[in-house]
Amino acid sequence: MSIEIAILTKTSDSKGGVIAASFKAFKASTHGSYKTFGDCTFSAKHSGKSFIQAEDVTDAIVIGWIKKELGKERLSAIDSILSARITEDANYSGFLSIANCTLPTGSADK
Repeated sequence: MSIEIAILTKTSDSKGGVIAASFKAFKASTHGSYKTFGDCTFSAKHSGKSFIQAEDVTDAIVIGWIKKELGKERLSAIDSILSARITEDANYSGFLSIANCTLPTGSADK
């Protein structure tokens, strides 16, 4: 899978736990960067041994949580959607070259 995830925002609760994140999933190609956006919510276990205060939660940690929440199937679906967009744009030949156009002749008054 070749998508990347970037964190846009993190939301914390009143006890200092990260409970939500907005993210951008993107894939680069020679035609540019193709992206989609999403949101994930998390259950902060404030009394657990693995609890991390919001100020200590890095983007890398949140990306791991997002990947776990989405699972392999949904990550693969995002990858497929972005790959399809890239393929569609790579195969698009909708640009016209004026040198190859035939222009109508005759009077515009007809």
